[in-house]
Amino acid sequence: KWTPPPNLQPGVTEDMASEMRAIQRMPESQRDEAMRRFNARHMLSDAQRESLETFNDWKSEEIGRQVQTYQNMLNEEFNDTYSDDARLLEIMNQIPDEVLVELDSKMRRDGQNLHSLLDSSTGGGVNEDVLARLRIAKELEQVPYEERTQKRIDLRVQHFQERLDAEFDHWLYASDDEINAIIGQLSDEELKALDKAYGGQLQQKVEEATAPLLPQDLSGGLMLLSTPGLIMHCIDSSYQEQNSSLMGRIRNVTHDPDQAWEVNTDRVKASLNTIESELNGLWTSDATVMATLSSLNPEELLALQKQFEEKNGEGSFLEKLGTGIGGEQLAKATAMMANANDSVNKVDRQHEMYDQCRQIAVDRKIDELRRDPLNRNKTREELEALVWKDSYDEIEKSAQDGIKKIKTAANDIFKAMDGWGTDPDALHKALVGLSPEEAQLMKVEYRRHFGMDLDVHME
Repeated sequence: KWTPPPNLQPGVTEDMASEMRAIQRMPESQRDEAMRRFNARHMLSDAQRESLETFNDWKSEEIGRQVQTYQNMLNEEFNDTYSDDARLLEIMNQIPDEVLVELDSKMRRDGQNLHSLLDSSTGGGVNEDVLARLRIAKELEQVPYEERTQKRIDLRVQHFQERLDAEFDHWLYASDDEINAIIGQLSDEELKALDKAYGGQLQQKVEEATAPLLPQDLSGGLMLLSTPGLIMHCIDSSYQEQNSSLMGRIRNVTHDPDQAWEVNTDRVKASLNTIESELNGLWTSDATVMATLSSLNPEELLALQKQFEEKNGEGSFLEKLGTGIGGEQLAKATAMMANANDSVNKVDRQHEMYDQCRQIAVDRKIDELRRDPLNRNKTREELEALVWKDSYDEIEKSAQDGIKKIKTAANDIFKAMDGWGTDPDALHKALVGLSPEEAQLMKVEYRRHFGMDLDVHME
């Protein structure tokens, strides 16, 4: 049975624990220097170090459980007469780097070679992606921990750029499905880095590679060389829907935040017609609704909502969406609209979280000062001035600790609801540790970071 993690001492984070485990996996020749850098950066007390070690004892057992689970899942695919490439890629992409490295080692001890098994069980682009996934996880083990986040982005962008180049170099036979699958594996941060690697021309390159061809364009020798799949691509509207969503994501992720969004009124009108048709039909395609919303930038999303509600009443857009789509898709759509509103109104949620966490710390310090008889007759303004005069560093540290607490809670809740080994105890533990103010901030962080409205996701 899954057991919840032990509490970490204030000032100790899961990221520190992860760094400590990475150091322990290093060759002995590198371990001392890495430990020296760790100690110089964090300067932990004995109690904090003991807390870290206790947490890592629990984490080691947890990683062992995950390794066994993923090994069983992979072996089930390897032993199948017809292994499923998409399923293998899905499994590999959900395995954390640290777990993947341990899994590779365990399978070798068990007489299995993960690289060879993946190589023989997959083909085409999936083969390249799963092998790159394993290679990158192992390469990162040789990189100083504090440099790994950026190095991981660099390695993944390099791999997927090579994959895209192969598609762009053969524009006539470029696979829309392949291009969508490649970009779909990238985080927003990786997608920004990829666009930068293409000199800001990623959208243009994808548009050129996925532009629909008309059958009359395939004349003469080109028609003779064309495959049935290529000709179907010319007339299949599902590709246009898929590519519209893809282009919307690229536009939105790579948009310069200092520039205003442009509203394409024709795109908004067409999107509104599509969504109304879906929501008023006999059944609703979640994929079509989400692809349509994803194709719009924040200004266009709000324009679509405004036009819909002018005809159907204030608040009717999300309400109507809820009658057609549900579950995770509705949680994503609800978050998409809230995030669009933040973007258009230039609401900085990160700065807002910092301000509110700092105010929470100030309020707690004032409550502490009020318990001193010497401060009994002081006004709140006098006590607040005293806090900033004598406890500035303490307040700043408390604010940063509060931010970490909120982000950790959002992450724990996401894992508790979506990860394997879900346990209601983990969900309860993450929620009960938050004050009402922190809970509200956590909901915003959940929406901003995971792209889902927490209240809708929990229903």
